[in-house]
Amino acid sequence: MEEIEGNLLESSIGWLTDIIVENLDNDKLGAWISQVGLADDTDKLRSEVDRVGMVVAAVKGRAIANKPLARSLGRLREVLYDADDAVDELDYYRLQQQVQGGTLASPFLCVSMVDVLYAPRRTHADTASLVHQQKLHGTIPQMV
Repeated sequence: MEEIEGNLLESSIGWLTDIIVENLDNDKLGAWISQVGLADDTDKLRSEVDRVGMVVAAVKGRAIANKPLARSLGRLREVLYDADDAVDELDYYRLQQQVQGGTLASPFLCVSMVDVLYAPRRTHADTASLVHQQKLHGTIPQMV
């Protein structure tokens, strides 16, 4: 049973890394990401996801006999789900902007993806505070 769980864990991580990179490589989303000034963040995300793929390939089959490794891979899978959700949200905002003719409904989109992914349990108030700080320092990209 542990062997099946370890293989499923590794397979699901591989699937998530493939999906995230595939979605980031979408031409329309990529153009929009550049337009709104999030290209650096998504490049960092892609780099981290690629590293995750390499690490999982290197430990393939070892999680079965190594409980700490299996727990770490489980946590990593949860972070990848958060990353996949963030990329899906970016695509949602791209489509929303397209439908609304160039306006964004949410200022929270401008929060750095890296900030979101490394603090996935941040509250709405925390995010609002971060956006306010970024406005003060001029680090929020201007929307057309």
